[in-house]
Amino acid sequence: MEFVKLESDIPSCCRLALVPPDLDAEAHIAQLPNQTDNADLANPRRHKWILFSPKHEVSPVYERWPELQRFIDDFPGKCLFAQVSMMEPGARLGIHRDGYAPNGELMKNFKLFNSTLRFHIPLRTSANVHIYSDGQLYHMAEGELWMLNNMKTHSVVNDDPEIQRYHLIFDVRPNEDTMALIEAADPDLGVGDRATVERIWPREAA
Repeated sequence: MEFVKLESDIPSCCRLALVPPDLDAEAHIAQLPNQTDNADLANPRRHKWILFSPKHEVSPVYERWPELQRFIDDFPGKCLFAQVSMMEPGARLGIHRDGYAPNGELMKNFKLFNSTLRFHIPLRTSANVHIYSDGQLYHMAEGELWMLNNMKTHSVVNDDPEIQRYHLIFDVRPNEDTMALIEAADPDLGVGDRATVERIWPREAA
């Protein structure tokens, strides 16, 4: 049966019990090219490198990352998209829902997001990186595996003045084993910190 995210009962954000292997993250971060895959976008403090996707060939970065290749190959479900995302100190995204334009209209990637689960592994982060998901704030620690329901309201800010935040982000078309990981995950790690939300996203929180 085809997975439909908007018809599923998955949490907004949860930490999985599965512990990823050592991905030798710092060594591979150091090898990321200067040219990013979103240089044309408006946010100059957010950068990404696409590792593979339906529209992109496998990148040299991914080809030189055997630890990650093995992890993705063994992960339950079919991984369709993977990227490394970096946020400079002070970078912030507005609260949004993937697959939807700001006016609420559906975007061309709506179907992809509605048929996949999005996972995060922090490669380098800080206690001052705040993940917002559906009214709650989360801290994803380095080396942990998280699922973020990106079709609910979410955002992120790097509130650390010194650390560049790097996350591995990948989208999976789930199977029964993937859903079993979600069912066994911890969904109750969010904090309802209204003051912090209003400080970081005053317009959206109003």
